[in-house]
Amino acid sequence: MDKYEEGLTDDALEFATRAHSGQYRRNGKEYIEHPKAVAAHVKRVKPQSHKIDTLQAAAYLHDTREDTEATDAEILEKFGPEVLTLVHELTSDEHELKRLGKTEYLKKKFSGISSWALVIKLADRLDNVSDLEAASPE
Repeated sequence: MDKYEEGLTDDALEFATRAHSGQYRRNGKEYIEHPKAVAAHVKRVKPQSHKIDTLQAAAYLHDTREDTEATDAEILEKFGPEVLTLVHELTSDEHELKRLGKTEYLKKKFSGISSWALVIKLADRLDNVSDLEAASPE
């Protein structure tokens, strides 16, 4: 058993909950409800995956690098290189985003994303469209 496997999803949820503490979505819900929903979508579409714990952990953590003070070192130490790699794949590079523009950046980003990260990203998008009524017109 990999040293990161035992309790991985529970630990990731706990870490993300602390990291996103005090953050809220536009719809007024606590931010952590979004990573929980993303992880639930992942579990629903990949229930038999041999990497389900890793996928769910990365789903819980997918916004921690962009939206919190969480560091790569913390994620690596607590969750291992596989989860950190997925989180990296799901984290936007703000410099590149500004340089290329959103459309070009996303084309480039998605062309190099792993199938594992793509599952999480699609679950993220699915949850994001579920609260479109709270989104700004832009």
